[in-house]
Amino acid sequence: MATLHVPYRVIFGDTDALGIVYYANYLRLWDQARAEWFREYSLSPVTMFEETEYIIVVVETHVQHKRPARFDEMLDIEIWLNKKWVRGASIRFEYRVWGADGDLVVRGYTRHAFTNRAGVLKRPPRDYLDSLRELAEERTHDEKE
Repeated sequence: MATLHVPYRVIFGDTDALGIVYYANYLRLWDQARAEWFREYSLSPVTMFEETEYIIVVVETHVQHKRPARFDEMLDIEIWLNKKWVRGASIRFEYRVWGADGDLVVRGYTRHAFTNRAGVLKRPPRDYLDSLRELAEERTHDEKE
């Protein structure tokens, strides 16, 4: 299946005054991992934005924090597409971020809708959705680690 692991070293700008990753920055890390996933398995975000009639927008996020990550820590961002949630005009990615010690740092998901440039829902071509379904996995972020 199409699970991708994206390494990331926490930079100082990711952290708060206590030296831990500020909670909202996990969404930025997930955005980076999602762009890498599309480059690796599907259609690059730049190509999608510049050459197609549709774009993918975030419509829902869920983040469950398990332990803090700290400045200079190496993280492993695990991302996969959830097969149950590949639908006509939306998809859902699942994430787990692992710390250098192998502990789970955060887990969660982002749900996305396909729209045109005006923000109106637009179903992508059936063959594109079928290709996403082939890459998708039948598991969720909260299954046993």
